[in-house]
Amino acid sequence: FAMRHGQAQNNIESFTECNGSVDKSLTPQGRAQAASAAAELKRQQIDLIITSPLPRARETAALVRSELGLPDSAVMVDERIRETNFGEFNGKTLAEYRGFYASYAERLHKAPPGGESYVELRRRVGEFLFDVELRYSGRNVLIVMHGGPAYVLNAVACRATPGKMMQRK
Repeated sequence: FAMRHGQAQNNIESFTECNGSVDKSLTPQGRAQAASAAAELKRQQIDLIITSPLPRARETAALVRSELGLPDSAVMVDERIRETNFGEFNGKTLAEYRGFYASYAERLHKAPPGGESYVELRRRVGEFLFDVELRYSGRNVLIVMHGGPAYVLNAVACRATPGKMMQRK
């Protein structure tokens, strides 16, 4: 099972945030979203939660863990599902980041300075997914992550080619 973190201040203000340096964590609405997701997940008998290391994802995972009645030891952090590396656009507006690309598909191979392309993101998230499937086979695992990595994780799980993955828009 995979979910995006609850609404965070950077979502409201529409800026990028990939390393925790400007993270303002969850909003009250984000905390309510996490509680709502936990209520939906109670039927799934989640055994383990794996989360991105960023505060907004960790806070979401902690809220879900508490609602599900799982012990603290049921939450693990994995760097491979952290937010897309926006490079020099970290902390800038989403419009600035998106303006770096002539098209959505260009993100596949073009990375911002100091950042990563979607091919690199796909490799990192794909390795994570295959590792989790191997290590935790037969267990119900919840993955708490970010929008871009969640989109890519779904594409990997559905065996979408990189080209097909970029036909999103």
